[in-house]
Amino acid sequence: MNDKGMLPDAIAKLEDALKAWGGQYESETYEGALHSWTVTDSPVYNHAQAERAFGKLTHLLAETLK
Repeated sequence: MNDKGMLPDAIAKLEDALKAWGGQYESETYEGALHSWTVTDSPVYNHAQAERAFGKLTHLLAETLK
């Protein structure tokens, strides 16, 4: 991952906090995706990873709102 906005040690700290919380969560990084990769007019837009993220988000919302 190459995102200066969320360095690997910050991700590890977040994941440690989530584990300590004990609830259900999912944490992952998107290979080849840079910060702001889901914004279509961003110079680092990554179509494949943005579609993947959008699919996961819509699935989460659909399951949550049942």
